[in-house]
Amino acid sequence: MTFLFYAADNQINYLFNSYSYGRGNEPLIHVTANSILRILSGSFTNSLFHLTGFGCTNLPYQIQASSNLLTTNWQTIGIVTSDNAGLIQFDDTNASSQVQRFYRLSR
Repeated sequence: MTFLFYAADNQINYLFNSYSYGRGNEPLIHVTANSILRILSGSFTNSLFHLTGFGCTNLPYQIQASSNLLTTNWQTIGIVTSDNAGLIQFDDTNASSQVQRFYRLSR
């Protein structure tokens, strides 16, 4: 991974000298990477739609549904918290095998 940094404005004139690195003047850069949020699977059994997804560990996620992908009318139908491995599991008890429904995960 490569980082390219620019000064925040033209008033900054400090140049980090790598020759002096390790003598107390190291810049500190803290980077936090989040897992990619994704749906892993979905299954419909006995009038119950079970959705499995993956995200960051121990965080709440919104489960959203829409009956039409051409509109932006997504409805939040539940909120679940991922487990220690980032696994997200949700059961949609209002799903019907007669109605088309699309799902997405959101934070």
